[in-house]
Amino acid sequence: MAKLTIVVPIYNVEKFLPQCLDSIKAQTFTDFHVLLMNDGSKDGSLDIMKSYAAADDRFEVIDKQNEGYGKTCNRGFDMAQSEWVAIVEPDDFIDPGMYEGLFTSLKSSGASPDIVKGSYWEYYDGTDGYTESIRTPNLTTFGPKVRRLSGIEDNIELLIHHPSIWSSLYRREFINREHLRFVEVPGAGWADNPFYFAALNLASQILWVPQQYYFYRMTNSASSMYLKDFHVPFDRVREMRAFAASHHVSNKVLGVLYARELDYIDQVINKHGFSPSDPEVSKLIKEVIDSMNPDIVYSEPPVIPRFRQLYSDFSNPDHGTVAKPAATNPLVSIVLPLGSQRDDVVDYVAKLLTFTDLQYELIIANCMENDKFSSSIKKIAKKDKRARLVETGSTNLADGMNAGLKSARGRYIIFADALANLEIGKIQATIDSMESLHVRFAECGLSLRHVESLLQLHEQDPDSVKILQQKPYAFVIKSPKLHDFILNAHPNYLGNTVYEKAFLDEKKIKADESEGSSELVMRSRVLESLEQEDAAFLLQEERFRGPSADQSVYLPFYMQKFYSHSTAAPKAEVASALALYRLAHNGEKVTATENSLKVVILNSFARDIHKLRSVGHLNDYLDEYWDEIVKAIGSTTAVSVKTTAYNDFQRLKVGGREAFYQYLYLQTLGRLEKSRAREQQLHASLRYRIGTKAVTLGKKFAPRHLLSGVARRVRKG
Repeated sequence: MAKLTIVVPIYNVEKFLPQCLDSIKAQTFTDFHVLLMNDGSKDGSLDIMKSYAAADDRFEVIDKQNEGYGKTCNRGFDMAQSEWVAIVEPDDFIDPGMYEGLFTSLKSSGASPDIVKGSYWEYYDGTDGYTESIRTPNLTTFGPKVRRLSGIEDNIELLIHHPSIWSSLYRREFINREHLRFVEVPGAGWADNPFYFAALNLASQILWVPQQYYFYRMTNSASSMYLKDFHVPFDRVREMRAFAASHHVSNKVLGVLYARELDYIDQVINKHGFSPSDPEVSKLIKEVIDSMNPDIVYSEPPVIPRFRQLYSDFSNPDHGTVAKPAATNPLVSIVLPLGSQRDDVVDYVAKLLTFTDLQYELIIANCMENDKFSSSIKKIAKKDKRARLVETGSTNLADGMNAGLKSARGRYIIFADALANLEIGKIQATIDSMESLHVRFAECGLSLRHVESLLQLHEQDPDSVKILQQKPYAFVIKSPKLHDFILNAHPNYLGNTVYEKAFLDEKKIKADESEGSSELVMRSRVLESLEQEDAAFLLQEERFRGPSADQSVYLPFYMQKFYSHSTAAPKAEVASALALYRLAHNGEKVTATENSLKVVILNSFARDIHKLRSVGHLNDYLDEYWDEIVKAIGSTTAVSVKTTAYNDFQRLKVGGREAFYQYLYLQTLGRLEKSRAREQQLHASLRYRIGTKAVTLGKKFAPRHLLSGVARRVRKG
């Protein structure tokens, strides 16, 4: 009998199925049995299943009529005879080390959890207008960074984010004892939501393994992510509410449930475009809102401010009948040139309209290749008059920036992108500083290291670097040191800079429409136009722009079989740096020194190569930019460049591509080894051993709800 049964529910996925089954067949853990559950497929999926079953007796085909995702998974659970069961969806694929990694973590933990849960990647395959890429999901970003054994109360992040039922192992005895099964509804029907909510709450112990093994495809238009019937999410949250009521879950868990319910209301309206004025939609929303305890809504952290505002809006019986008015004289215009085809674009636009304490307008410049999200954004703009959609007729983001600038009515301008984490308090604080200092341009986000450098420059030459205020520090820098400092201090991000609109109009400055990204070239032209007292450089604890959600990785070589590269690599920062270098050498006025231009090229190059996801992406990048980078840098050593950046450049220049790829791969392995060493050190610690023994003893003698508190107190000493 196999140790693991893998259930694969299959319906009309011939396009993706071979990649999925190849990744299962390639597992380094081999003691498994695969149930290929054909749910009445009408394409070539069944023939593909039979071919794998004929070649490998670990694969078994179960052919049946169409019953839906939930019932298909339940049949697989009923047939399983192994100690553990798992699910792999047929349009996804998995790392060859997934099950070996999860079982190794289980063994080294010395525990007997009901669930072993890993993390996953969000995978975009280059179709439907997307660029091929992988992204780190919120589960990994906000979840624990080390392995953790606990109940759900002590690792609530697992409940907050995407259900991701397929990245887990489930002890078969546990799911049978608790009668854990999927709701049986037509199609997929979001059946994973009630299952994950019940499973995580019923498990006495969950072993969290932070490694990302599962590749969850985000670009299959036939998947359940694309909502066709607005009743579906409301039906699923109704089932989760019933579970929560019958099992008397804590307020902490109710807070997570409320956040999910409000998120689904937001998705139904803003992502999928259903109108809240539709009587049936309105009725379902009211059912959700009326079921909530206001004290929990306004006290539990998972119900973030945006969801609390949504709750407040729909608690008002007039919601949806009166549109939010436009700002008569907006203080600031936020210009969002929108070229991304990612699914969270509409969510991001909606988020930008949750600010309540700032007079602003949101100008969405449409640079998308198709109208996949335009209708939803138009509905948002119709409901909230602070938003305007401007059609550009172009896919060039620079055209979007210029169209937004032309139509802006605010006194100040901020250019954002779909990854910017704009915070209203920091925007207001920066504008307040600009007005009190009488400056027309502000760069926000100086680090303490940059402040120390400026203080040293001030001591050496007070006329070149003036301190305008302290705590927080604000400086003005006299050209040409101004240009050099900014090029060396800031990456090419939108969202860090606030411009006075009149200044841009007077100087006739706009985004560059030539090759390369426009941000750095535009900023360079602004810096050339500044007088000494025009600019302030402000110290903030963080930039407006938070860390990118698109945290990229260099994939190990063995994954190349399952992750094909695309010629459309992530946006290259070096393109903008090289464009600025060309302008300087073509006679355009650029006061930055030759050395500073080389520094920004090298630093951009170093950031780029550590963002790329595969050998294919690296080859594409080097084919396009490497010769020009080498020509620009020449044989001289640029001073002030980051050591790692210059070392990467020299390593690639001297050793060639193959040696450089091996170096990157060894770096990846080194990070994994360091992570394992830290984990081993943790498990060898006295506190961890005492805490584990406390849990084991407590399980025998104490009620379940006391265990987490005992272990926490013991480990804290």
